[in-house]
Amino acid sequence: MNCRYCNETCIRKGKQNHIQIYQCKNCLKYQRISYKYQSKLIEDWQIVQLTKEGCGIRSISRILNIAGSTVIRRILKISNALKRPFTILYGQTYQVDELLFTYIGNKNSRVCIAYSLNPITGEIIDLVVGRRNKRI
Repeated sequence: MNCRYCNETCIRKGKQNHIQIYQCKNCLKYQRISYKYQSKLIEDWQIVQLTKEGCGIRSISRILNIAGSTVIRRILKISNALKRPFTILYGQTYQVDELLFTYIGNKNSRVCIAYSLNPITGEIIDLVVGRRNKRI
């Protein structure tokens, strides 16, 4: 079996729930030949691409055949990994837009994704994920 991350050979490394587990010799990551739940096979770029196309949480979960809570958790993980590309300069004018509103768990826990950009250069200055309040 070849590793799906680095394409090196894998060795057997025990069993979990009667399914053989393999470990890559190069990157030392564990993997299986087949998974029962398909979210392990979905890459982050697929969720990002569907979000760019304007798909919502339910449509992404329907297209990729994974749970909606998994989609929300992966979107939050992706957004927390983003770094601020530019420094905020004082004396400049910035424009703030909201991209997405979604709910986690129930209607009381609403999450907003907003970004700010410089309208003159078109550069995205900052991206914020969290509650919509005056601090955002």
